[in-house]
Amino acid sequence: MELTQLREIDMKRHGRFLQSSAVNFPLTGSIFVGLYYTTVHLGSPPREFHVHIDTGSDFSWVSCVSYNGCPQTSDLLIKLNYFDPANSSTSSVIPCSHHNCAICSTNNNCSFDIEYEDGGRT
Repeated sequence: MELTQLREIDMKRHGRFLQSSAVNFPLTGSIFVGLYYTTVHLGSPPREFHVHIDTGSDFSWVSCVSYNGCPQTSDLLIKLNYFDPANSSTSSVIPCSHHNCAICSTNNNCSFDIEYEDGGRT
């Protein structure tokens, strides 16, 4: 299946969320690796990041603060920039009281955990 076909399927599936506005952005990736991304600028001051597009859910994310053992490149050989909330004047923690928070961490911040069919986790 070509990337354009996959994008069309996802657009139809998520079309109900996009009825009030059109969202177009360049999507790059590989069906063989199972990774799709686009480039955005986040933070203040803005920095460029590759946003991972999760085709199995409504989540999109950037890698956050590199720890020992975190990959420095993706399976597509893309250098990963890690978002560090401490370096952004507009970043904020989502509290457990937020209406979209399903999992509360021990430090009273919202967290999430997604387990995929292949056993991978985010």
